[in-house]
Amino acid sequence: MKKLLLYIFILQAIVFFAQDGFVPGYVVTYKGDTMKGKIKDRKYPKSTTSWQKIDFIDSAGNKFGYDPEEIKEYIRIGKTRYYSLNIGVTSKPTFLEVQQEGAVILYAYNRGTWGGAGMAIVVKTSETGPKEHVEFFLQKKNQPNSLMQWRPGDYERTAKVFFKDNEELLKQIETGTLKEEDIFEIVKKYNESKK
Repeated sequence: MKKLLLYIFILQAIVFFAQDGFVPGYVVTYKGDTMKGKIKDRKYPKSTTSWQKIDFIDSAGNKFGYDPEEIKEYIRIGKTRYYSLNIGVTSKPTFLEVQQEGAVILYAYNRGTWGGAGMAIVVKTSETGPKEHVEFFLQKKNQPNSLMQWRPGDYERTAKVFFKDNEELLKQIETGTLKEEDIFEIVKKYNESKK
């Protein structure tokens, strides 16, 4: 009986972890070509940590692996959009998740609950999930060279660069009404003011 229960438990574990995790989506190459298919960009489907390699199955069933140096962007339909952008001292291409789009684009690099090195801010990325360490980046629309990191302790200076034409928003940041971890709300308010 014990062997049967152990066998059932192992079988359930195998079925649970064998879920393929592929979702409909598409990739865009640096040449501008768009390929539709299925994407798997994380080892565990419920993980929110940013991954830097994706598996892609095209419409013909061919399987490819891509990293940020090989494709410009990828989109998980109904989920999220990722751009390959150069960040860090070495200016290494990295997949960044698009959080908001408008006059200012907000990108995120999620380091997960364990954090790690870098200028991460600890925020809740979902209503039910734990707090996670996320690095945020801002970019002005149609200005690729404007990419800047939203850094803890230095965010007021960055705010002056991106939101200088919204005095009310800057005042809320300077007085501490809006803090570094309020980046989602800050960018949303700014983009709504530009509509």
